[in-house]
Amino acid sequence: MQKLNTADLENMMKEGKWDKVEAMLDEYLAGELSQEDKGEAYVTFAQLYARVNNHFSEQYLNSMNETLDALRKIKSKEAEVDSQIDVAKVQEKIQKMN
Repeated sequence: MQKLNTADLENMMKEGKWDKVEAMLDEYLAGELSQEDKGEAYVTFAQLYARVNNHFSEQYLNSMNETLDALRKIKSKEAEVDSQIDVAKVQEKIQKMN
């Protein structure tokens, strides 16, 4: 019985090489495996899939948090500029009064 190379499988999944993942699993499952070994392979694949899915979810969440931080900075700068404009208008009005 050949051993399923889970490290290669996980790397291919992270890289989005789904055709190669499928081919690797098909080749492994086509070999002479007991039902127990096939079941173990399916469980291993499900675990890898969950880990890879979590990896992409974490990347997405990090990206969204970075975007939110950037938007907060923009909003802060916008408020700062608005504040400066208001001060400038008040100063202008005061000067016109003199």
